[in-house]
Amino acid sequence: MPGETPLFTKGFMAGADLSEKRYYAVKWGTGATAGKIVLAGAGESSIGILQRGEAAGKDVPVMMLGISYAILGAAVATPGTNLTPDANGKLVTAGGSDVVIAYNMIAGNTGDIIPVCLVTRTSSGITGLSKSYNTIPIPVTLSALNNVNIINAQTPGYAGKIKKISFISAVPATTANKTAQINVKVGNTTVTGGQLDLTSAGCDTMGKVTAGSAVTAGDSFTATDTISIVAAATATPFIEGTGFILLTVEI
Repeated sequence: MPGETPLFTKGFMAGADLSEKRYYAVKWGTGATAGKIVLAGAGESSIGILQRGEAAGKDVPVMMLGISYAILGAAVATPGTNLTPDANGKLVTAGGSDVVIAYNMIAGNTGDIIPVCLVTRTSSGITGLSKSYNTIPIPVTLSALNNVNIINAQTPGYAGKIKKISFISAVPATTANKTAQINVKVGNTTVTGGQLDLTSAGCDTMGKVTAGSAVTAGDSFTATDTISIVAAATATPFIEGTGFILLTVEI
């Protein structure tokens, strides 16, 4: 099993009783513990992994860069999984808006202490040092957008967030007063916002763009979640026209 490789370890003062918290993720305290070290919370940024537990007010070493042992708060099957603290400072798989502080070197179960590679992180998101965005084009025929799954429960294989959905017209729609309503689901739950309402007037010119409503909640997905894009039933379906649904995700 890979061992520890400390590249940078620094001493700090414990702002709480950390005597039983060796190999937990820690952060800077605030308020009464400002300038001292306390356990990191769920999805929070962390300065590193505690190397020795001590009582409040005692000096504690924290590995801030390198390969450190860390305790898992849940099973992690695949080496290289992005990890974030849980509510107790243990490491778990990072979700869509969690801060990634490390990735695991080997698989492990809840409560296991395994080697993890620490990464520097200063802002939220689920990638190592910076966020990236991917816009996925999905070709559609407008006349088919009536009570149908455009994408049906596809597993992305990576964690991320749904950022926005839009439509760009290709072959124009020429028949007036036609509509389609399109929504995104993570698992079985419809994303809050992100509704794309298409009309004949919005699809009557090649290259014309229709923006969906702002995504506000339910947008995060894990590597094992499914994503669906669904067209609702409509009394006024399109007769002609084509285009591309553009789904933008943060990864």
